Amino acid sequence: MKIRLTALCALVVASSIIRAQPERGFDADLLPGLQTNVVRAQLVPLRKSFFSAGISAIVQGVAVQEGDTVKQGDLLLAFDCDRFEAAFNTAQAKVKGADAKLEVNRELVKLNSVGPLEVKLNEADLEAARGELEAVRSQLKHCEIRAPFDGAVTSRVVEQYQFVEEGGDLLELVSRDQLEVRMLMPSTSLSWLELGTSFTMLVEELDLAMPGEIVRVGGAVDPVSLTIPVFGRLADSPPALLPGMSGRVQFLEKEFD
Repeated sequence: MKIRLTALCALVVASSIIRAQPERGFDADLLPGLQTNVVRAQLVPLRKSFFSAGISAIVQGVAVQEGDTVKQGDLLLAFDCDRFEAAFNTAQAKVKGADAKLEVNRELVKLNSVGPLEVKLNEADLEAARGELEAVRSQLKHCEIRAPFDGAVTSRVVEQYQFVEEGGDLLELVSRDQLEVRMLMPSTSLSWLELGTSFTMLVEELDLAMPGEIVRVGGAVDPVSLTIPVFGRLADSPPALLPGMSGRVQFLEKEFD
């Protein structure tokens, strides 16, 4: 009885393998390294900035909300910088005072009323005052944050009147007009994958198929997963496309599953 049962199990397993073989070999045009010529992909922004506070200060106002679109140069956030402006005025006065003292002593040294050492010390004081002025000037540059490019606010973690420490998170801005297609490909696909390789991406959120081509390949293969990031660019970028949308990328002329 055991012998018959063992033989029956072997027959079932063998028949399953025979049925599975045509499915694995169904696509005769599979590209090397792929189980199917369709891979998962995601749209990622080409430009992305997460802003942090350059100074410790109170937020005077936030001009944008999450989801807002902005143009390059638009104001995003402003800090209360009264104390920095006061420090700037003080530093300017120190520079003027040190410069005036230096000029007087340069005249006095001609009359032998002061020595050359005094002039050297005056010059050092002037340089120190100028350095202090530039330090405060650099802090004033962080009093406003403006958009470095056209984009959309995807995250905002700060509110008006909130005190933020230097380095604290503020908001995130991503570009929408320049999106890339990011996919993880098996490292063996490098045998045929090259810049300019064409593909079609089906954006699932929009049910929209769009042509594109490979523009960049990652610089290293992950030794664990044996995959490499590959980036493509779509031929067109309609306003409906958003960062984070995903879909399927197909290579060669094949139908989507």
